[in-house]
This record gives sequence, C-alpha cells and structure tokens, in this order.
Amino acid sequence: MTKKKKNQYVEASSLLEPKDLLELQIEELNEEIRQSTPPHSNVTALIDALNAVPDKRPQNVCIIGSYATQCTSKRSVAVDVLVTMPKDYISMENIRKRTYPTRRHLYIQEIRQYLTERHGALVKGVAEKPFAGDDSKHFLVVTLGAGSQSVHLHFACNMGNQTQDVFTYFKTLMRHKMVYEPYYAHLVLEDLQIERHTAVLQDAFKDKPALSDGCLLLKLWSTQRQHQMYDDSMNPFLITMLVAYLAATEQVHPDMPPIQVFRIAITFLATRDLSASGIAFPSSSGSQEAAIELYQRWCPIVFLDPSHTFNFFFRVTADAAKEIKEEAMRTNESLNAVNPSSSLGVSLQAFKATFIHILPFYRKWDIYLTIQNANEAVLPTAPERTAPETIQTRRRMIQKNVQQLLERAYAARVVDFRCSWTMSGTNNLVVGMQIAPWDIAYSAITRGPEIELEQETVAFRDFWKTKSQQRRFKDGSIISAVLWDTVPTQCRIREIARSILGLHMKIPADNIQQPGLVLMDELTLMEPEKPGERYDPMEVTGPMIGQAFAKLHAALQRLDHRRFPLDVTDVWPADPALRRTAVTPPLKNLNLDPPLGRNYDARVYSNARCVKPILVIMEFQTSKAWPDHLEAIAHMKTTLYIQLSKRLGNDFDLVTVPHRDFVDVHVDGYVFRLMIRQAKEQHLLVRLGRGRSARQLERLLVHTPMHHQFIKHVAASCSSFSEGVRLAIHWCSSHMLTPHFSTECIELLMAYVYIQPLPYAAPRSAYIALQRFWNLLHTFDWSLQPLLVQSPDHDSFEADATKAFLEESRAEAVGAMFLATWYCPSSSPMTQSGPDRPMLQRAQHFAKASETIFLKMMAENAADAGAWEKLFTTSLRPYHLLMDLQPSLHPYAPYGGQPLSQLNMSALHWFVDYDIIKHFIEMLTDLFAEHAMFFYNPTSGLTVGVVATSEDAKNNLPLLAEKIADAGQGIVTDVRIQADPQTLQHVTPKQSSPTSRKPNKRGREGRKGGKATSMAKRPPKKKKPRDRWAHVAAAGGTPKKQPPTDAPKKSLKIIKKKKVASA
Repeated sequence: MTKKKKNQYVEASSLLEPKDLLELQIEELNEEIRQSTPPHSNVTALIDALNAVPDKRPQNVCIIGSYATQCTSKRSVAVDVLVTMPKDYISMENIRKRTYPTRRHLYIQEIRQYLTERHGALVKGVAEKPFAGDDSKHFLVVTLGAGSQSVHLHFACNMGNQTQDVFTYFKTLMRHKMVYEPYYAHLVLEDLQIERHTAVLQDAFKDKPALSDGCLLLKLWSTQRQHQMYDDSMNPFLITMLVAYLAATEQVHPDMPPIQVFRIAITFLATRDLSASGIAFPSSSGSQEAAIELYQRWCPIVFLDPSHTFNFFFRVTADAAKEIKEEAMRTNESLNAVNPSSSLGVSLQAFKATFIHILPFYRKWDIYLTIQNANEAVLPTAPERTAPETIQTRRRMIQKNVQQLLERAYAARVVDFRCSWTMSGTNNLVVGMQIAPWDIAYSAITRGPEIELEQETVAFRDFWKTKSQQRRFKDGSIISAVLWDTVPTQCRIREIARSILGLHMKIPADNIQQPGLVLMDELTLMEPEKPGERYDPMEVTGPMIGQAFAKLHAALQRLDHRRFPLDVTDVWPADPALRRTAVTPPLKNLNLDPPLGRNYDARVYSNARCVKPILVIMEFQTSKAWPDHLEAIAHMKTTLYIQLSKRLGNDFDLVTVPHRDFVDVHVDGYVFRLMIRQAKEQHLLVRLGRGRSARQLERLLVHTPMHHQFIKHVAASCSSFSEGVRLAIHWCSSHMLTPHFSTECIELLMAYVYIQPLPYAAPRSAYIALQRFWNLLHTFDWSLQPLLVQSPDHDSFEADATKAFLEESRAEAVGAMFLATWYCPSSSPMTQSGPDRPMLQRAQHFAKASETIFLKMMAENAADAGAWEKLFTTSLRPYHLLMDLQPSLHPYAPYGGQPLSQLNMSALHWFVDYDIIKHFIEMLTDLFAEHAMFFYNPTSGLTVGVVATSEDAKNNLPLLAEKIADAGQGIVTDVRIQADPQTLQHVTPKQSSPTSRKPNKRGREGRKGGKATSMAKRPPKKKKPRDRWAHVAAAGGTPKKQPPTDAPKKSLKIIKKKKVASA
C-alpha cells in the first residue's frame, strides 16, 4: 500500500463508523461484480443458427440463467442457453422404459455435429460435459470464435398434453417406494419444467436491482466457499431460486438494500434446519405439508417448486446442507461483530472473510482421508433393489454407505463429516472430518456396550467382527471393545477407517490414505536404540523439564527469610521449553547430571558443547530498601543474585553460577536462568526518557511471563496448538526466517489462528493449523490494521490497540507487524521485535508458495515423504553468496562427533548460552550492515545465505566473498559466489591458524588510526564518497536517483568498527 492511500485510510478511520465502512465496501463490491453489458453478439448468432437446424429443429432456443434474471456478475464467463427438443422427440414410452437419457444424448450428439460441420466459422469448439457430475445427463460447452465467449447449451423436453401424465406416473412410483425412481424422476422433471422455473425467476427479479444485487452477494459468498465444486451442494441456480423463494414468502422485499437481502438470506440458512423441515413455494393447489412429507421419504433435503412436483434440492445431501448451515452461522458471527463499539479493522476482517477470502476444501477440515478407487467398493445387498443402478446412483450409494460406516465406527471421535467425489477425481472419494478434542479423537480404545445389554453387544460384535474383544476394565465393568494401543497415536483415525471399510466394503487398506500426516514427522527424531522408529523430543523431555522447574520453584519458595533479606513473592516460567513450544528442547548435560553407570537414554542426555538456559522470572516483596537510582538498583540486584546463589547452594545443594544480571541454577542436568523483576527500575527508565531501554526491560521481565501464561492457557484449551507452533517455528527456521521472527511472534500468530478462526472452525490438527498460519501471514493487510489477539477471559482492548496503531501510523513509527494482546494493547513488544517490511514481504512470499504446494499435494493425495519435504526446504538460488560453516562448531552438535560411551567426561568443555554461530552472524551483520544481509537456519543449518544489498556489493561480489572469508577464518570453510547460478565460484579462507597469524601494519581489518578504510587489498589514495543508495537498497526500496550505468565500480567499505573474532 502506498503512503498516500495509507494516510487516506487513517483519516477516514476517524470519520467513518465500522458499519458505515462495511456498507460502503459492499456497495463498491456490487459495482465491481455487477455485469451490466448484454451478451456478445455472437451469442445471438448462435441462437439463430440453432433455430435453423434443418432436421429435428428445436421448439425453442432462449437465454436462461443469470443473464435472463439480471443477476449476472463479471465473473460469469459463460452464457446459459436453453434448447428445447422437438415436441414428439420424447415419448411416454421412452420415460417408462428408462430410455430417456439415451434419447436425450442422441439429440445432443446431433446438435454437436451440426454446429461443428455447418458453423465452423462461428464455433471455435464444442465439448460435452456431465451436468453436476452426472454421467447420464450432459450439456454442451460451445466456444465462440470472437472473444472466446463460452456458451453452455442445456437441453429440455416439452411433452405437451402428456406432461401431467408424467407427473402422475412418477408420483405413483415414489409412493410405492421404488429405490431408484426418485432420482430418475427428477432427472426427467428437471428438463420438463426448466422453462417454468426460468419464468419464476424472471418474475422475481425483473426490474428489481436491489434484489438482484443481494442475490449476487449470496452467489459470491457461496463461490468463495467453493460450493459449486461439489456435485451435491448448492449451485448458482439454486441460490437464485432460494432468494426468489424468500421474496415469494415476503421475507425480503425489492426496496431493501442489497446487504439486508444478503443478511436475511444468510440468517435463513444459519437458522433453518433444512434436513428436519423442508420448504416449498406457495401454491394454491394441494397441501404443502403433505407434498414435503412425500419427498422427504427419498430426499434428505426438500425444496419444492410452485407446482409441488419437483424438488430443487434433490441432489443436495445432508452433509452439504449441514456444511452450508455451519458456514452461514460463522458468517453471521463475523458480521455481528461489526458494531459501533468495534474498530474499522474488525469491519475490514469481516468483509474479507465474507466476500474476499477463498475457503478451499483442504483448509476447512482437520483430517482428510482419500479412498482410492472407491467406485470399486462392494455395496451391501439390499432386497428392495428393483431397477438397474446407474453410475451416478452407485456413486451416491457408495458415498452414503461410507459415511454411515465411518459415523458408526468413529462415534464421538469425529464431530462432523464431509464426503465428496469432485475434490479428488472421478474414482476417488475424499472424506473431510472435524475431530473431537485430542484425548477423545485419538483414544486407544473403542468402547462398546456393557455385557448385560445383549442386543447391543451382539450388534457391536457384528459390526467390528474379529476386531471386537471382551475386556475387563479397572472399574470392574466387562464390555466389548476394540483396542488400538498398538497403532501409533497419529495413525489411529486412518487405521479405524481401514479396518471398518475393509470389513464391510472390501476396500483394500492401502487404498485409504491420510495425506498430510507425514508432516508430523518433521517434529520427530529417529530412535537411537530402535532403528526405523521415531519419537517426539518434546514429549520425552517436556515432563522432565517440568519436574526440574517444580523442584526449583519449591526451593525458591522455601528460602529461609532469616538468612535471605527478602521473601520471594512470585516465580514465573518464561521459556518456550516450559510451555512445550520449543522445536529443540534443552537436553540434560552429562557434566551437570551424569547418568548412573554407563547406561543412559540418548534421547534425554546430550554431550553438546552449548547448553540452553531456561528463563525464569522472579519477584521479591516490595520494600522501601530499594534505591531510587538505576545504578543502585542494578548493584542491589547483583548482590541479591550472589546471596541467592549462596543460599540455593548451601540450603538445597544446588550448583549455581552468579552473574551481574542473572544467576544460573543447575537442576537435574538443566540450567535455569533466574532474573529479578523490579517495577521501580522500569519507572525510572521511563522518567529519564530511555524509552527503548524501558520497552526492552518491560518486554523481558513483564510481558514475557504474561505471554507465557497466555500461551499455556491456549495450549491447554487447544490440544494441537503446541505442535502447530513447533511446525511453524520449524518452517520459519527452514526458510532462514527465525532470526527475524521471534518465537513469541510466531506463538501469537498461531494463537490468533486458534482463538479467532473465523470463517473456519478452530483447527484440531497441527498441519491444518500450519496451513492457516501461512494464509494469515500472506493475506492479512499488515499496513492497514493491527492484529488483535483476543482472549476470552479478558476484556476487549480493541479501542486502545486501534488508537495506538492509528497514532503510530500518523507518526510513521509503526513496525511491519502490529501485534496487540490483552497484556500489552497499546504498543506490543512483538511489534518492535518483529520483522521489518522487506523481511515480512519475504516471509509472505514463502508462505504463499508453501500454501500452494500444500493444497496441491493434498489434492493429489501425495504419500511420498520426500514430496512433503519441499515445504521445509528453501531454495538457495536467490542468494548472491553461500557461506559454509565448520560442522564441529554447531553449538548443539555432538561433542567431537563421538558417541557418549566413548567420551572422557572430565575432558568435556561446555558453555551456557554461547552459540558461536549466532554471535558470528551478529558480528557479520554489524560489520557489513550497509552492504549485505545474512540468513541462516539456527536449528540445524550450516549454510548461510548472503544477499548483497548495495550496488557496491553487487558489483564486487568476489571482493565481498573474500572479506567475509577473511572475517570468518576458523569458522567459514567455503564461500560460493552465485552471480551466475550456472557457474559457482569458490573463495576458500586461508588455512593459517588465528593464533599464529600476525596483524599487518594497518591492523587485522585494515584499520589505521581508528578510521574505517577500504576493503580492497590496495585502497586508493583518494577517499571515495559513501554509497548514497546503500541504505535504500538495504531497506528493500528503490532509490529515487540511480547512479549511471557506466560509473566506475566502487570499493566496499566497512562503516562500523568492530574487531573480528575467530574460532
């Protein structure tokens, strides 16, 4: 967004109410999507050509659909044309013998041949496609030459005086409970009454623009939710007919504004249970209730036309109706949040969630099962079958049986289902499921009835067959049950489906896959003692870290106040390892807690040279003894650290290491870093005008503990939250974004996905949460509004956060991301520690690409783990330089690469919180601040990507590589130049050791007299001017004035003075 547009939005924010802004947005949306131009003239030429068919000329050819009802949007790329077959072409005998589909298909072939042979200049191409996925009913897609206009030719029949006989015939069959007759009857009646239905729509929408615009909004809402992609859901025709029904029953009026028409229609869909009570157009003939009751015997959803002889919803299943109802309820909830007390940001979010954002199928549900070749499944025998099944009826029966079996097998494990053929291809059936909470969905046992209930027990055993067992439980009850304890927890949903569908429908187990499940392997490691098996490090070490913290907390609470000057009032955990969101949790150090004997658990112990400290914040009782000067407070805190170290060591036999700003306490092999919070220190910093220092201190000592409690609360209510956060952190690390996105920032973004999931339900699987995390990252308008991470247990802070955001926007002081929380609504500390704008744009690019790959692989049912690894593999081609580091210097790599059993414990040297690679990258960032940016993966990466940001650096890549290699002697093994990705040049650092290398007369970095000099080997005598465009390029912008292309190359300069450390 440009600066001018942003300022206009800021000014409008103080003038518009949220509801006014929403109505204004919808009004502009109507103007954008409304189609006011008539169809192309070639459409008229096509109609004339169809009226001139020499043999078997159609009775009538006319435009129908949205063009006829004036409900056309600019997205409508096709014109619907109705072709009525000749009067005597279809007879009553064709209908009785069920040859109507064949007869109709022959006529379609004749029209197709006629257009291809006689009108080649007008018609560019003619294709035949099934209507609503029904292979027994086709239509023609005609592509006209000029402008590539697409026309859909639909075919109807007119039987004249025999029409009433057809109605009577089909009603008789339906009353006699013929299984396949209702669907066949509706196929015929749909063609027989399409002209009447078009007339109903024309009467409802003629010269009623507000009603048409409201219908357009409802169509757009349905299109964004991809309802038209299902064979069994509402299509645009049914949506238009539903609005006409609301107008016929006077629930909407032509003089209503379009937004009101839309809201009434959405409220109707959200509150009306169509599966329980059908609806019908008003009619003067017959009882409406009796007609609905008749059709409900065969159709789960009933919506009768004015003649009460045709059900518009005969293709709509109960699953589709339930899905539409739930989505309408969430839309209502989103729109109802826009009120006079809400912010404009809420209005923008509601508008985008309702009309702009696309809700693909593979983002709606928690778990997906793909049943390959489901059309080959064996259907259970039914004695009432009296007619041969068609492809469409067989598919509907398979879909119905699969859902019934899975509903019974899963019981309380799954809250909702959605089966569809369209999303996965012709022969594959995909099942989307919204699962229950983790402990219920992945339970290791499926409990049956008690042994005393004989009929229920027999039915349970018949259903599960050999899987059923009779078990006695700890409470003394004896019941029939099915055990899944030998199946890995994440695979139990899939294994239940494989078992039950294999027993009842003979579907092979390998044909049932759960795409996306392999993503959970990204959080696991290989078992050291069990090849081929994996384990989650957080599940293993998390409880141990919690026990160690509990031990430390108890020690701090039991400090003797007679020996310690102040009582400890509060102890707050403030580390990701204590809230189980750390991707690589700390392991026990061998020196701190050596295992007994030589047997140890390699998943728990580590011999890495660097130990991660676990942050803990503590606070003492208030006392007048605290001084009123910053330096005095710092000295007093240091004194307390020393005293605390002595007391914990003497009283509780804990190893402690005091420092000036903290004290490290060793508990059960872990290192806890204790820091003291004192409110007076922050007040003094604010009073002295040290705003940045005050914010940093507030973030570390005040907001971090509150953030920890908030994240733990979210994790307790959402069972998959911790795994989702770890996947997001792992993804950011894989794409070298972690140094720019703090862990707290990622946790808040994921908390927003779980707490405020609209227009979806809250996710209950980690990889679906990761996909929504990507979507939030690249679709949210960060420059226009703050992201409000609400908490249901706290009051709304929307007004304060919006006011702070607008003030910072006017002052141009707002960061790339403004994250507001209940504990810091005015100026979130995550805003200052978040990414800058170029880095945010980089992350959005990666997020959008990852989401696209994810949706594609889900649709293709990718089962290869290597294919899913693309999501966590970043391309190295965009970097100008690639810097390889010494593998032995990785802080968390095994010490010396030797197994633990072969190490001499007394010879181990280890450090607390000393990440040499992290410090080296920070040093390079300061050293080359105006010339390059550095990216690396702090978890496991040993390759650093370098992006040259100044023209000097881009024009002198070999020199930049040489200077980086010299700065990293002992750390860097190779620097590769990617100026031309096809040919890589290598710059290898000198092999001389840092201790034996003597500095030259100009100093180690070419400095003399403390002044920065050129990075070239022989600096020019004349001092060259500083690159005026370097700071613009580093910020990702474009300089207003570019240097001439024929200008001589400038030598790189180090602006900051900093001594280079070498390993």
